[in-house]
Amino acid sequence: MTKPATNPSCGVIVAVRGSVVAMRFESGLPAIHALLRASKNIETLLDTLTGSFRRMRQDSIDGERFDVVTGFEALNHPSPHGHVAR
Repeated sequence: MTKPATNPSCGVIVAVRGSVVAMRFESGLPAIHALLRASKNIETLLDTLTGSFRRMRQDSIDGERFDVVTGFEALNHPSPHGHVAR
């Protein structure tokens, strides 16, 4: 009923259900499939790198806040000898 594909990037339609078309490729999927898969991998990598960047940035902010609070407390609390550090 259907003849085999002559172009390796062309497939044979095996079924149509509504707007869904099922196809069969004789020699594997066409290059567009590899591009779509690569695009998904890039999105996943970007999400991972964005999360890592945000964690590193927050760690840096937390470290700076700790330094500011520690310095403030050192300036406003008396030393063990009864003197205010200034």
